[in-house]
Order: sequence, then C-alpha cells, then structure tokens
Amino acid sequence: MTLLAAAAVMVRVCGTVVHDVCTQEVEYHRSRELNAVCREHDKFVSVVSGFLSVSAFNFSELEEKYREAKSQVSLVTVD
Repeated sequence: MTLLAAAAVMVRVCGTVVHDVCTQEVEYHRSRELNAVCREHDKFVSVVSGFLSVSAFNFSELEEKYREAKSQVSLVTVD
C-alpha cells in the first residue's frame, strides 16, 4: 500500500467516525426538551450542524483531490 493510499484510508476512517459521533450528538441535543429560554441560548445544535456541513464539503474536496492525485500517479507509473 502506498503512502498516499494509506493516508486516504486514514482520512476516510477518521472523517466517518467524527461525522457519525457529531451527528449522534446533534440528534441527542435536538431531541432534548428544553424550555424556550434555554433553547434560545443553546447554540450547540446550530454550531455543530454548521461544522458538519462544512466538514462534509471539505471532505468531498479532499476525496476529489485524492482521486486526482491517484490518477496522476497512475499516469506517471504507466509512462
């Protein structure tokens, strides 16, 4: 396994684990019944939801760059 492939696997696993844990935590906090005053000041759900959206987008970009790098490496090794 090349260093590039090993790094890609590590990023995928870590990204998936972090995403799953954060998603579960957001769902837990959404399901909690808070009174209106607490809910107004509790920014956890909105902040972590934003983090998940940004991280999913960045992860998609990272996977795209990995595919590009992999194709460039395969072109170099074929020549």
